Amino acid sequence: MISLLSTIVFVFSFWVGKIVYKKKINPISFYAFIWCGMIFLYGLRLIPFSDLTSESWTLIILSYFSFFCGAILVYAFYNLNGNLELYKWQKKDFFIFVNDGKYLNLAIIILGSIGLIAAIQHWLHLLNQYGSIAEVFIHAPRVYRYRIDNKDQGAIPFLWLFSYVAIFLAGIFTAYKKKITIGAVIAIIGLSLKSLATFTRSGVLFGLLEFVFAFILFNNIFVANNKRQSSIKKILGSLILILILISTTSVVRLARTGMDSHFSQGASSSLRQFENGLIISPAVYFYLASQIVVFSKYLEDDFPEKNLFGESTFFPIYRFIGKFDLVEKPDFRSKGYYTPFWSNTSTYLGNLHKDFGYTGVLLFPFFLGLFITHCWYKLFLNGNIYYIITLTFLFIIIGMSFFALQLTVIWWVGLIFSFIVFTLLKNINIVTS
Repeated sequence: MISLLSTIVFVFSFWVGKIVYKKKINPISFYAFIWCGMIFLYGLRLIPFSDLTSESWTLIILSYFSFFCGAILVYAFYNLNGNLELYKWQKKDFFIFVNDGKYLNLAIIILGSIGLIAAIQHWLHLLNQYGSIAEVFIHAPRVYRYRIDNKDQGAIPFLWLFSYVAIFLAGIFTAYKKKITIGAVIAIIGLSLKSLATFTRSGVLFGLLEFVFAFILFNNIFVANNKRQSSIKKILGSLILILILISTTSVVRLARTGMDSHFSQGASSSLRQFENGLIISPAVYFYLASQIVVFSKYLEDDFPEKNLFGESTFFPIYRFIGKFDLVEKPDFRSKGYYTPFWSNTSTYLGNLHKDFGYTGVLLFPFFLGLFITHCWYKLFLNGNIYYIITLTFLFIIIGMSFFALQLTVIWWVGLIFSFIVFTLLKNINIVTS
């Protein structure tokens, strides 16, 4: 019944989203895909999950409705003002492609190379510790735990973050050139190597969402204005890059088999058939469906962990000032719960509740829906290309919302440096024109 109801809600949301945004892939349809998809998987009960409490169901439904209301409010505002005509893009609007994208491509190569060098240095550090690539993978759980506990200090900090800036720019440039470029390959390889060095999957998902939505949004601009039509070559090229990222997550999962093998013990017989699957497996199903159960368990907890005000929302700030002992430095790890298996990620609603209580759970989705819809109209109706940056990173928040509130250092660095690159390209365009 739960899976059926979630399907009905998704179909209705998809229909409303098509009306509001005039595109099939839009903020409402994507939010519905993430949350209805997670609830659909939970409803299948291929792993014997605990039942959700009435409180958790109420907050999930109200937060969904809140996001919906924020988006519809902006739609009503623009509709009442009669301003729903698509902007007619002109050559001057595409200032980031000065000299046919020469400088944009150079920025991608430079930023991607910095991230790649940082990833290679991390691997050299691991090889110095463990002796061989095989030994690194054998000790994957230990490498992962050391990273979580912040005990591995051998890797160069922060430079690897530039891979995420390069991947966002590469998504745009791939849509423009209709082919894979060397900069995109460098950025993807750098991110993949770094993720393999830390045996984490969330960073790969972040990069995947970055590339996909930068590509989709810019491609929509070209198609809507008949600049360039989608091509098989462009789509296939992008799929290859996406498959590289997906393959990275599969390799990480296989390397962490010792940590994830217990998920098969409680899985249904039909799900156990995919125990060693690259894409579908008990572990993947658990990670996609269990987060709302963790949220429910967290709400039931009489002794939840104590957080600083807005700790998850302002996590990078608290980590920074914590170095000077101005506040207690927050931990990367949250309290975990058995669902029946242990997990400590309670969706972004769990983070918002820890930070701001019920107010955060209800208001943040509302303003997220409102702001992302406002940015959508600013891009497609007013022709401000800067909004493609904001939109992409807001889509990432939605895409990662099943997991956690993704206002991390990666998010902020990607957002800020993308604005910087756009501004530099705009100034170069002014000087050269």
